[in-house]
Amino acid sequence: MANASYRMVDMLSIIALEDGVDSSLVTTVNDTLTENNRNLQGASQQTANGLYRSAELIYLISLHSYPEKVSDLVYQLLEAMYEDNENCTGAPQQTANGMATIYYMLMCLAYAES
Repeated sequence: MANASYRMVDMLSIIALEDGVDSSLVTTVNDTLTENNRNLQGASQQTANGLYRSAELIYLISLHSYPEKVSDLVYQLLEAMYEDNENCTGAPQQTANGMATIYYMLMCLAYAES
């Protein structure tokens, strides 16, 4: 799962750059992934790290490629993820928080496409 979440960051980074998101923003997210990884202890924490960075990249993509109303909803979901993180007691809860956030974000983008 850790490897998959990190590869998701890689793929979303490519999508963001192809969509025209500022490369410095994408680099910042990737740098955060790398910096956090240095202090993590195990795959469960790495999984959460990858999921949180993926959510940030989805927000950047939505900001650049979708109407303001959609990007505002995605931003609210990102902020809620950070707020909910304060109540997480460990990596399994953070993983659930990140996965749920990504699910809802992608749902917003899917509805915007239809």
